[in-house]
Amino acid sequence: MNYRPGKFAAAMRESASTHNEQNVITLATDSGEIIFKQIAGLIARRVVCWKKAGDRVARGERIGLVRFGSRADLWLPRDSELLVKVGDHVKGGSTVVAYWPPRAKSTQPRAQRQVSLEENLSTAEKRT
Repeated sequence: MNYRPGKFAAAMRESASTHNEQNVITLATDSGEIIFKQIAGLIARRVVCWKKAGDRVARGERIGLVRFGSRADLWLPRDSELLVKVGDHVKGGSTVVAYWPPRAKSTQPRAQRQVSLEENLSTAEKRT
């Protein structure tokens, strides 16, 4: 969990992902890490996360609230299979966004296994 204070520009703007107030949350799973951001927007100016660092999260469990005018960005492991497409309506706690199989257990220490966010993005997601 990483809270980042910031501005409150319209969340639909590309710059909101780097400049707006946000919570950056990394979930470690058997399949890899999932990283997402709750990004505050112009109107509500607030995102809420009910979890604290180290808390467990159950499948489908809601972990917070993105208030009106805010947004969430999601990064998945490169080898995941997306089950939604642009324009689909997704619902927190019930829509399955992607699938990827569990990885074999590694004997490497966790610090050596971590991959940077940039390495985990597909070519289509990288911005130039």
